[in-house]
Amino acid sequence: MKHYRAFQIDPDGRVFGCINLVCDGEEDAKRKAQELVSFYRIELWRLDQRIAKFEAVSQVPDRGIQLHV
Repeated sequence: MKHYRAFQIDPDGRVFGCINLVCDGEEDAKRKAQELVSFYRIELWRLDQRIAKFEAVSQVPDRGIQLHV
């Protein structure tokens, strides 16, 4: 088993979260990291090497919008 880190990157390019992954290998780590993508880009790293980058599948919701029901 190998240790990887999936960093959550905000729209301004700043890291705001990190998820530790323990995987069988690089392909397993890529699959798990890609599953984490939603509103933010994910960068998968092992030690000091970036393995992959996954772009966000949708935009971050605007927090200023209020819904009236």
